Amino acid sequence: MHICFEYSPQNHVGASAEDAAISGRDYRLILHRRDSSGPIYPHVWERSEPTFYAFFAGRIAGEPIKDAFPAGHAVANRDASDWAMTPEPDGSWLAVKFDRERDTVSFAADFCLLQRWYYTQQGKSWYVSNSLLYLKELIGASWRVNKAAIPYMLMRGYLPLDQTPIAGVYGLRSGRILIIEKDSYRIERRLEPVYFFNEIPNIEAAAVPEEIRGVLKRAVAAEIAHLDAVCIPLSGGSDSRFLLGCVLELLPKEKITAFTFGHKNSLDFQIGSGLAKQAGVRAIELSFDDRPLAELLRDSMRTVEGTYWCYPNHPVSQLRETLKEHPSILSGYIGDLVFGSYDLTPESARRLETSEAYFLEQIHGIADVVPPAEALKLLENQDEDPLKTDQACLKLTANSRENAFAMWLWEDHLFNRTNFAVELHRDLAFYHAPFIHCDVLKFAYSLPKSLRLNQKAYRQAMRQAYPSLWSYPLKNNYGFSPAKKSGARIWAARVFRKAMAGADNLLGSYTGKIHYYHPMDNYEHSRELMQERHRGDVLAALKRLREREAFRTDAMSVLINNYEKRKPISKYLLFGLLTIDLWYQYYEA
Repeated sequence: MHICFEYSPQNHVGASAEDAAISGRDYRLILHRRDSSGPIYPHVWERSEPTFYAFFAGRIAGEPIKDAFPAGHAVANRDASDWAMTPEPDGSWLAVKFDRERDTVSFAADFCLLQRWYYTQQGKSWYVSNSLLYLKELIGASWRVNKAAIPYMLMRGYLPLDQTPIAGVYGLRSGRILIIEKDSYRIERRLEPVYFFNEIPNIEAAAVPEEIRGVLKRAVAAEIAHLDAVCIPLSGGSDSRFLLGCVLELLPKEKITAFTFGHKNSLDFQIGSGLAKQAGVRAIELSFDDRPLAELLRDSMRTVEGTYWCYPNHPVSQLRETLKEHPSILSGYIGDLVFGSYDLTPESARRLETSEAYFLEQIHGIADVVPPAEALKLLENQDEDPLKTDQACLKLTANSRENAFAMWLWEDHLFNRTNFAVELHRDLAFYHAPFIHCDVLKFAYSLPKSLRLNQKAYRQAMRQAYPSLWSYPLKNNYGFSPAKKSGARIWAARVFRKAMAGADNLLGSYTGKIHYYHPMDNYEHSRELMQERHRGDVLAALKRLREREAFRTDAMSVLINNYEKRKPISKYLLFGLLTIDLWYQYYEA
């Protein structure tokens, strides 16, 4: 469902005069809605009364789909500015409230931004939508690409803060509400990540693994309640298999489907497929999508809308066919982070408190996948941080810089990057994410650092609760079982794979072909975009960008020459360039 709310003065001519207006005193609210496209929402609820209007789309975990407002949700509270909820509801949702007497409208979304709002002011009208592409279609405005966002797409592959590919269009950030009242607006916080950071002293370590299993199993039970069946993307990691263990205790096997994708030599593919077969659930194996690059980018753009790399690292057409039959996806989204994979060592945490430079170094070490110098040399404006994101990070309010670092991880890196990388094709599937349930988050962040570091307690919980799943080979263990001592075999595998990758790079620089897929890489090879079948599309995109005023003609000519000669170019840099080319095609054309 594509949604856009238009807020404007009475009798003002906006995007469309065909949709019925919800009138206030001096202003009105119009819902533009298309049910045939856009994200899937299991529960859509709307209430219109003489003095009040409310709208909800999404799903609250554990709630049946019914013609009533979600229990305990602030959308039913008639105060348009009040979105307080205790506890914070688990699930994925968007909501709107309009006080028709005061002409006050407000917008909110789930804390983890599994759903999100985009907003812009155009003349006297405000438009708030769940889709950038729908906004463009509806308004028909002559928009401009957000040039300040270009360096971040090149260096990071996603956009920071509230930025979008379009100048003057913003995304509503995590835990915020957008309140518009006549000719003014404000953004307020309703919830912060530090809400979850509360270490419990003297916790009994021996009891922690079983408590982790219990809190996760309850979250999974709530997510799959009232569903006929569930589908789990299985990879070589531990998060999806922990969820599989929980689901096997809650549903019969015939109601569980797993899918995995990648090249045949990939550990993600081999482990995911093998694990599903061992567990006795239906396993769907998805192969490569070998359609032309232009088609792949077009289909991916419909999902991520240019806020994240549009080059798909998954088989687009095959996955879409799978999701048509299996629209309820149980996702292991950010389970690794929730239980400590990004936690800093005590020494690093102490250094953060005394060094701003070290604090920013840790952030850039995670965020930047292309060295700034390599990206900026292509641009006319070589300011590495035109949006002052470093300053914004330093101003994060928390009781320690370690928690400020965690806040950045949550609100910026994960919600603006990982959301779009994991939750694919939401026009066909609804994603259920147990790891971000409030009880799970509160318990995970209450654990002592000694039990969180390197996911110590989480791994122990997996080992105790589901030993057969835990002992199955892991990608992080280079394809060997964590239940066995494999030091020598891991060393030998690493040496062999490194040698094969080196030979592939050497030979490939002459032949232009791919001779070896590294098992640790899931889908795309580092030289995939150098292949003959992609070269025409890639070169066309690079040449179009060379003509754009944001890019340096001479530097882009050098890059094009290097590409034509098959010289090494970062695949991440090419991903970013292809995405920015789509910005111009879709938003500025």
